[in-house]
Amino acid sequence: MDRKKTDRNDLFVDNEKYITKSGRLLRMLKIDEIPQLWNIIKGDMDFVGPRPIREPLHNFYMQNIPNFKRRYQTLPGLTGISQIVDPENKDRSLGLACDCYYINNKSMKLDIQIIVSTVIYLMYSLSREIYNWTTARWLRHINVENIAVYEFVKMETSIK
Repeated sequence: MDRKKTDRNDLFVDNEKYITKSGRLLRMLKIDEIPQLWNIIKGDMDFVGPRPIREPLHNFYMQNIPNFKRRYQTLPGLTGISQIVDPENKDRSLGLACDCYYINNKSMKLDIQIIVSTVIYLMYSLSREIYNWTTARWLRHINVENIAVYEFVKMETSIK
């Protein structure tokens, strides 16, 4: 998009109109992330880590969130805690809190827990109760440790 002025609300718009029919099908089947396996093979991404952020949103967060650059202490990932807790990405502040939790607690054990939780999420229609338990488990950890970041971002993103 060629714009001279970027409206703050443009940072948070989901550009559904730009998705192709085949892209919609991939998204509906929850396999739209498969092309990113190439990025993992190249070493640009990991299986587990914070999701990549679009540039305008990245710039906004860098200017408005103290220590946001800490998010880049790890490679972006194909899956992460925020994809389990908020799969539709409706609450960006919760996603950032999830990223903080992951960065502060990164370990092989945590990666395995996230991968298992992701598999459960992908199969959640078969076992909704397990999915709800998994989500509640992550939220219990994240809200305690990252409440300040969460509240700050919540305040910033709610301003219209």
